[in-house]
Amino acid sequence: MKNYKDKSDTISDDSETLNIHTTAESINLDINQDSSVTTMPDCNVDEDIKDIDKVFNDKRAKKKKIVTITLVTTLSVIFALIGAVGGYFLYNITTPKKDNIVFAAGEVATEQDIKNIQNSLSKNSILNDYKDNPYKLINYSLNNFANAKYSLVIGKGQAVAMGVSQNIESATFRTPDVIFNQNVSSSSVVSTANRYYDKMNNEVIQYECSKKEDWANASSTTANYDDYIARFGKLLSGIYYCTKDSEKTPISDKFLSLEKTEYESSNDASKFPVNSIIIYAIASKTINKSSLEKVGENYKVTLSLKKTGESYYSVQMKTTGGLKSAPVFDPSVNKLEFTLDSELNIISSVFTDKYKADVGLMSADTTQTLTQYYYHGDTPTFEGVEVKIPDISETEFNGYQLFK
Repeated sequence: MKNYKDKSDTISDDSETLNIHTTAESINLDINQDSSVTTMPDCNVDEDIKDIDKVFNDKRAKKKKIVTITLVTTLSVIFALIGAVGGYFLYNITTPKKDNIVFAAGEVATEQDIKNIQNSLSKNSILNDYKDNPYKLINYSLNNFANAKYSLVIGKGQAVAMGVSQNIESATFRTPDVIFNQNVSSSSVVSTANRYYDKMNNEVIQYECSKKEDWANASSTTANYDDYIARFGKLLSGIYYCTKDSEKTPISDKFLSLEKTEYESSNDASKFPVNSIIIYAIASKTINKSSLEKVGENYKVTLSLKKTGESYYSVQMKTTGGLKSAPVFDPSVNKLEFTLDSELNIISSVFTDKYKADVGLMSADTTQTLTQYYYHGDTPTFEGVEVKIPDISETEFNGYQLFK
């Protein structure tokens, strides 16, 4: 074997070429052609190279393949993109290409929608009036939540790809002056720890690290709202306003304002409102199936979306992660379950998805489930817990005390 480099090297024989990628820790997977991965032992880089020389000097090498960090890198990308409600920093390991994604904007509850739903509430006729279009109840609930003075969304979940589980934590805390978002994801393969601070001045301060302990010494970057939308699909703000810019790809949303008055005075025919509480686009044309039922004093709404309902989610994964192509969602698995109280305030949600992520080196089927709880009010105190935005040097966010 000739030159070995810290970042990568290429080993060739007459039959095949194998790229070896290394990071701080090198992991060697021994895969037989007719079997699945059976072991993932810890390895030493020098020992790996010796083993590779031995294999390629042996004629039996034609019946084996040595794959090191390729799988780890794949899982790193797949797991780093999970938790899209808040958005994760992804590793840019491939060159993205354009996709023919059909976009569908989510609907925001109109004044007439609000009036009709409140009338149904007063008559106690929600089940009968909205059995055929329960998605309107979700948009009504998300609208009320987005307009609250203080609001908190906390989530925990798990994703599984190639037999490896990733634990996920996400939180978004909105106050009149600052919006705080945190995403932490960890497994035996990869970890990410990201925080975002939005002072509602067209600038988001970003700390994107591997571990929570890294935050104290981390350097920040900043993104204006259009750049943030391009990366993550939606802003952290509850409701904001955009126009369409056909030259902006892959997301054509161009930030207009956080203020409804400015939106209403704009003469741009392409203007529209965006509700960013969840990443999915909930609208009449994005619903595949839906149901509404009463559970005790609460309402349960279950939605299954078409692929268009996950378009922002899909673009978020590709543009922030450098995926070779946008992940392909399985609509038959997608399920959004919402629990609303008797006044249609959102209490909790459970999101289930399955998709195929293509990182160029390989693709993998990934399933994920995310459970979230929602709190809102006129003060930052919810159920006796006064939620506070942490300084970047603080590793813990006390809002997680409210996760049930």
